[in-house]
Amino acid sequence: MNARIALLTGHAQKLFPGLIASATIAAAAAFLSQHYGAPVMLFALLLGMSMNFLSQGGPCMPGIEVAATHLLRLGVALLGLRITLGQITALGWLPVLSASRRACRNSPQSATSRFC
Repeated sequence: MNARIALLTGHAQKLFPGLIASATIAAAAAFLSQHYGAPVMLFALLLGMSMNFLSQGGPCMPGIEVAATHLLRLGVALLGLRITLGQITALGWLPVLSASRRACRNSPQSATSRFC
């Protein structure tokens, strides 16, 4: 049990600098958007481009990779859920499950995916 906790702690310490850098960029983009009236995505894109050197190597790289893959996918999924939640409930769950099953069957990754 202690070895597993030590492994998780070591992994978290490896990810922490990059996750903090990503969170700082996201918070700065939100702040600038509120104060200047431009879209958050625009500021996030500009700040991300200016801080790109952090992802090239060093202590921030693993955390930035996690933020750029897993957290970004989660954010896009949640954004999509928010936009279409009313439409999904209007359709009912049977068409949604049918469409998701069909999408999994046609996906090239369906053989390796644990969700399909």
